[in-house]
Amino acid sequence: MTRTPTRCLAAAAALVSFNAMAVGVDFEDLSPGSGGLYMSSTSVVSQGFNVGHSGSFAVVYGNVLQGATDFSGNGTNRLVSFNTSTITLTPVGGGAFDLSAFEGGESWVIPPHTWATQIQVVGHYVSSGTTTQVFDLDLVKSPLAGMQTFVMNASFTGLSKVEFSGIGGNPEFSIDNLRVIGVVPEPQTVALLAAGLALVAGAARRRAASPQG
Repeated sequence: MTRTPTRCLAAAAALVSFNAMAVGVDFEDLSPGSGGLYMSSTSVVSQGFNVGHSGSFAVVYGNVLQGATDFSGNGTNRLVSFNTSTITLTPVGGGAFDLSAFEGGESWVIPPHTWATQIQVVGHYVSSGTTTQVFDLDLVKSPLAGMQTFVMNASFTGLSKVEFSGIGGNPEFSIDNLRVIGVVPEPQTVALLAAGLALVAGAARRRAASPQG
């Protein structure tokens, strides 16, 4: 069967739509174990995104043993930031993505660790520049119902990286269920795709114009 330019264009559009599908970074693809999955001086990959941090350490905790009851949570795996750690999110392999929402909560309640009172989110654009939003925590700690849902404004699109950090207190915080739309193809990928479609369309026109044998 001969593919028409329209069919090729539809296939290309489907490919781009697949690359830009919605993803939830929820850490459920990681196995923290009974004591948590420590990220000291390293990073982890969850749902196609690199999750790293700056600071002393961060931990992915499940709903068991110590990590289940010491921090605000939602009954599932969540990432807990300690000692002024800044959590970073970048797509594996690069590209642009959007952030639409996330869940955030408090961390330790035992001194010398103290809760953050706010979570700051900084988005870094692929085209350079940044955008920032700050969210207030309710300061109510609960291991099963202590996470709040925060919705990003429309400026968190076309990002290469997002940074989460706590404000106030030590400060320490928890995040989970990062809702992202990614990964949008790089501009050079789109350009190559367009060039390929132009060649296909040209070949189809030449076939249509040639005498039929």
